[in-house]
Amino acid sequence: MRLLKGENTLHVINLREFGGKSPEQLERFKGRIIGDGGKARTNMENLSNSNITVYGKTVSIIGEPTQLKLAVDAIESLLSGSMHGHVYKKIESARRQEKFARLQLWENQDVF
Repeated sequence: MRLLKGENTLHVINLREFGGKSPEQLERFKGRIIGDGGKARTNMENLSNSNITVYGKTVSIIGEPTQLKLAVDAIESLLSGSMHGHVYKKIESARRQEKFARLQLWENQDVF
């Protein structure tokens, strides 16, 4: 019931929009997102702190807006042909930048 907590949002990606007209191509897209034994999906979920579900011809993602954007960008990159390692580094980099921005906000506050 994560969708009902906080500012979580649901985003659904239709795999047909990425050129997956044939069943073989749809399976290839799903395989790229899920990975070997679910490893790619789990990595993206952990790195973006979102929930990703692949079912039928769609990919559904639940997360807060910033998390959702990371996960959607990662999945779209995979579907466009990017390598998994590059996608993971991109998510990690975005998380580092977000964390640094929060740290800067904290440091810029006047305590006294």
